Amino acid sequence: VISSRWCFPGVCLFFATMTTSSVGGVSFSREAVVSAARDPGGRTAAELTELGVYALEALASEPTLAVSLFSYAVSLEQDRQEAYVNLGVALVRRGDPPALAVAAFRVAVALDGRDPVACTNLGLALRLMGQGDAALAALTEAVRLRPDDARGATNAAIVLSEMGQRAAAVHVAQHAVASSLCGRPSAPLLEVARYNYGRALLEATQVEAALAVFAQLEADGSPTTRAAAWTTTGYVAARKGQKEGVEVAYAAAARLSARSVDGDLGAARLLVGDAPGALAALRRAVDDDPSRVEPWNNVGVAAARLGDLATAAYALSRATQLAPRDATCCANYGTVLLRAAADGALSRDPTRVDAARAQAQQARAYLEEAANLSSRGDAPLLDLLRAADSVQRAAIALQQQQQHQQQQQHQQQQQAMPRHQHKSKSGSSYHLSFHGRPPQQK
Repeated sequence: VISSRWCFPGVCLFFATMTTSSVGGVSFSREAVVSAARDPGGRTAAELTELGVYALEALASEPTLAVSLFSYAVSLEQDRQEAYVNLGVALVRRGDPPALAVAAFRVAVALDGRDPVACTNLGLALRLMGQGDAALAALTEAVRLRPDDARGATNAAIVLSEMGQRAAAVHVAQHAVASSLCGRPSAPLLEVARYNYGRALLEATQVEAALAVFAQLEADGSPTTRAAAWTTTGYVAARKGQKEGVEVAYAAAARLSARSVDGDLGAARLLVGDAPGALAALRRAVDDDPSRVEPWNNVGVAAARLGDLATAAYALSRATQLAPRDATCCANYGTVLLRAAADGALSRDPTRVDAARAQAQQARAYLEEAANLSSRGDAPLLDLLRAADSVQRAAIALQQQQQHQQQQQHQQQQQAMPRHQHKSKSGSSYHLSFHGRPPQQK
């Protein structure tokens, strides 16, 4: 039942990058941006918005500056639509709750319902909230408003694929590629559209067609796109059980990627049965970025396959802390706890039996949570729940048996102890028993 988690490379960042509205293109220095963010002074809403766009594009690592500037701009002019669009973008990039960005984008759409950028960004933010139907409606509206703009179409294809509408996703992704070729194509947008088309084909099980798209991107794409294509090619090789193909693909991706590919490499090695190699790569991944759920989950999977239940339990506890409502993480953690509880109960070691009872109870809680979160009836989970109950009952029975044995041993020891009779001054007798040498009589 314990299963690894796969995260397609760069889905949220590569495809769903928010786009800013162009409001001037004037260049500013970082000092001017910082000064305005601290004290907007007598600047107009338009000037603050331009400063915010500069901060968003040129100072991407400091989105808080952009949030401050756009917030000042909308406080001065509540109907400045482009400020709301870019405020939502800045909130997403800063890592704020998606609901805040959705609110900003909804105001932008209300102020100008003909802006495809606002509709696209609203759809992306709704996707981050898990509202697939609403996200698809907003992205479809973006495509309707501007059919030749690939941004709405390429992101609509992602949502369709996530909703299981794979044939429609392929069609829309293909349309996005065609749209990005119209007029004066943007090279980055064309690469995104092509890569997304390959992903849609892969999701639709058109594997060879998808590999052909990725091979072309590996040959002529930017370093970022080539790395993403190689990573996905490595995933396909892993699904086919091709160990050598996995290593070749991820070595190429590592040379090109600005971020570590160890998490994806570890997941791929798990798929081809290389648990030691997977664990080595996954340890590097969690050291590099401890905030990612998938590598922690997969460390737990690899360690469990190697029989290291202590490491598996620790890693899966971290995964469930990061994603408490993730059915896979909860099921995996519950499974590892159950295995540890069963081992403890079978050992008949009193200290381990006590721990086994608690572990079985904790395992049952996580397995029950996984069953509740699962969208379908999961027979293995139900079997594990029954197993957890059995282990817990066995641990209780063993505890009771051990307590009974301890009581019997205590009684036998009491009966075997030497007993000494003494007379009191009144002549009545009393009995004292000693575990060691009796005190000397004066």
